[in-house]
Amino acid sequence: MSKKSEDGFSLIELVVVVAVLAVLSSIAIPSFNNIILKARQSGAASHVDALLKSASIYRINNGGYPSNWNQISLYYSGGYSESSYETCTKYGSVCNGTERVVLSGQYLINFYLESDKFGISAWRFNNVGGTSKNYSVMGCIGGNSSGRMYLFKPGAYYQGKPWHSGILDNEGNTLNLCG
Repeated sequence: MSKKSEDGFSLIELVVVVAVLAVLSSIAIPSFNNIILKARQSGAASHVDALLKSASIYRINNGGYPSNWNQISLYYSGGYSESSYETCTKYGSVCNGTERVVLSGQYLINFYLESDKFGISAWRFNNVGGTSKNYSVMGCIGGNSSGRMYLFKPGAYYQGKPWHSGILDNEGNTLNLCG
């Protein structure tokens, strides 16, 4: 009598393959999400940097820092004008006039003005959902500083004036961007 050969996989082989795929995906998905968050932060940092440069040029040409988005966008290298920023109402939120939405609703960006300081902060748009874990970015020019920017690590979410004493860097020290 001859043995009949069977083609295919056994149930044990299939279970092992599924288990290996589950382990690989449990490792890969968090890494991929981290890459996405860092890419978003890089985009926000580009906006903050360009806005700080625009404010510096505005100050050189006009003797003071810009006080509205039209003035900021005069020298903004991103090619934005006041009308090209997305508004908060598009995303079902209310802004106070100094905030704008950037990166297709991924970040709110806000400028702050105080005598000899101009600051920008970019933070997550919502505390829940897809943007809730976005990493914050802050920048400041003026004071004793020619301009500095700070990118926060995961878990540190800040918004507000970059010269506020309650803002901590990634090591827990008071962040002083404006000198």
